[in-house]
Parts: sequence; structure tokens; C-alpha cells
Amino acid sequence: MNNILEEIKDLKNDVTHRSALRIFNLLDNNRDKLLTRFEPDFFKNLHSGFESLAYGSPANSGSADFKNQYSKLIEMFLYRVNRM
Repeated sequence: MNNILEEIKDLKNDVTHRSALRIFNLLDNNRDKLLTRFEPDFFKNLHSGFESLAYGSPANSGSADFKNQYSKLIEMFLYRVNRM
């Protein structure tokens, strides 16, 4: 579990389409484990946010909107992890 959380933390400054896809896959593949640590509503918002970024056009990954959304989701995640 800690490996998953650390891997997501390590992707904080790598604001790319590939990182969004990696985080989405980590969230999706470890849903049951993560739901034991996070509230269902929070996890759903985080998961759907990264899903939108991951399955959006890779060409948009350089846009300010993509970067803002990615940063917002990562900060939300880090805030919750630090409260554990």
C-alpha cells in the first residue's frame, strides 16, 4: 500500500499525460486497497479526475487547464495522505 502512495507522490512534479495515465491505473488497479484508506466519495472524485486527464487528448497535456487540474488532484491526494 505504501508503495502505491509513494509512487503517486513521486509523480507530483511530472505533469504529463503519461503520469496521469499511470496514476489512474494505480487507482483503478488498487481500488479495494485504497478504499480502506480513503472515504468512498473522495476516492471517486480522485479516480474520475485522473480518468478525465488520462483519457483526454495527449495533445492537451501541455495546456494550463490540464496542469491546473493535475496539480489540484495531486494536492488533494497529498493533503489526505498527510492526514493519515
